[in-house]
Amino acid sequence: MNKHLLSFLVPFLFFYASSAFAEDSNNKAKPYVGAFIGSLALEEDGFDGYEPDFVILMGRLGARFNEYFDGEIRFGRGLIEDSTTINGVNFDTELDYIAGAYIKVGAGESFHPYAMLGYSKASISITGSNGVSSVSASDAESDVAFGLGLDIFTSDKVAINAECASYYDKDDVTLNGCAVGLLFTLN
Repeated sequence: MNKHLLSFLVPFLFFYASSAFAEDSNNKAKPYVGAFIGSLALEEDGFDGYEPDFVILMGRLGARFNEYFDGEIRFGRGLIEDSTTINGVNFDTELDYIAGAYIKVGAGESFHPYAMLGYSKASISITGSNGVSSVSASDAESDVAFGLGLDIFTSDKVAINAECASYYDKDDVTLNGCAVGLLFTLN
């Protein structure tokens, strides 16, 4: 289903962004910073029901080019590792980092729903231990990311934000989640 949604979102976002940008090209970009906290769920087929959830803190740096179009980069880390025991083996899974670049296309000034599309890279480490010995592995993967969100501006400079996104979805592995946060316009 994600691939079908993505095949619809990509042309729509690029068409909407280019027409909105051309319509309002005299405006100066408004830079912003922000952060959000949320939860990401890692799901992998064939992993015996263990699906780790990560609490994340992510920083954001972006620019609103006009009422319709934003560009943004993000970097975040997992705050708490996820642990479980399967058949006497303790597994500790940690989100080392998640980073990406995204475009956001939406409408409205004080109440701003948007669609997000971009590229994400995430690194995850897992350690398995049976009390006698342990094995660790780490892997970083990247994929197209997409999601939906809402910025609610409480003033000209401050917005409350909520977003749900799919940051990775290929090879029977998904990394999806939701977050809430704050944005601060710099000028």
